[in-house]
Amino acid sequence: MNEERIREAFSQVHTDAAIDRGVMERILRNGYQSREKGAHPDSEGKAARRSFSLRQKGVAAAAIAAVLLFGAIQIPQVATYADSVIEGFTAIFHFRGHEVKQEGGFLHISEDAGRQWQKFDHLSEIEDEIGLKLLKYDGADERKGSWTYYTSSAKESGNIKEEVYEYTFTNRYYITGDLRNVSVQSYGSADTVNQISYEPGKVFHSPISYQIIILADKYGELSKDRDFEDGNKDIDLEDVKAELYYCENLDTEVLIYQVYTDGPVAWNQAESRKTTFMRFYYKGVYYEYCGQVDVETMLDMARQLHE
Repeated sequence: MNEERIREAFSQVHTDAAIDRGVMERILRNGYQSREKGAHPDSEGKAARRSFSLRQKGVAAAAIAAVLLFGAIQIPQVATYADSVIEGFTAIFHFRGHEVKQEGGFLHISEDAGRQWQKFDHLSEIEDEIGLKLLKYDGADERKGSWTYYTSSAKESGNIKEEVYEYTFTNRYYITGDLRNVSVQSYGSADTVNQISYEPGKVFHSPISYQIIILADKYGELSKDRDFEDGNKDIDLEDVKAELYYCENLDTEVLIYQVYTDGPVAWNQAESRKTTFMRFYYKGVYYEYCGQVDVETMLDMARQLHE
């Protein structure tokens, strides 16, 4: 789906501008996953603990978003997990007749964290920005402006100030592995998606994309007035074979499955190819990875993640 065509379509819809932008960005961030429905399940994988059949319903979210521009940003001290979780919740991965539960959380983000959409070179810079530690991979290929930092905000009833309830950090080419002739066209604006070109390697046939979603402590307060209380906490999938693997380094199970998709806009692919997805919650934060690699390669990467 062409990014410019999406933006043009939304520009002709005469509704609240903040709502339009929030809906549009949700499509741009997650739209490539729409092709997961009706995908061709042919992944078996190894060392599986449990297998289920599932279909992507999609990550539902509020359609209320606005960008608040602030001035200077102070760099806060990175907090511990125990200090950051304000309230926990049970995140549920739904399968046909099965539910896999993981612990999510509403996290306290530094008061000095930026509210505007922006780009960062390294994940460590985002950690400093929000005051939280996040999962990293030592073999990551981080470049100028590789991370896009999104915020979604809304007004609490009776409050004129808009509060950020969700933070999303995305790097569409976090790991490039053995890809050849990798070249990235980076744009300074967070509204413009970077583009990557490459030639497939023996193991990697695309980069591995990395997305992080954090629900802020304000989420619980705002959800009292809006119909998105469970929007990011349930993931409903069917019709695609998936497996759960235990990652000892994280002491948690990760959900891995394969579907056919043309990938994120940044990959600039013209046709659908088999793509491996991995999802899980860790210390209250939602993590998602996808790439045209086999299951064992994705699992090997997961077992090397650390804070």
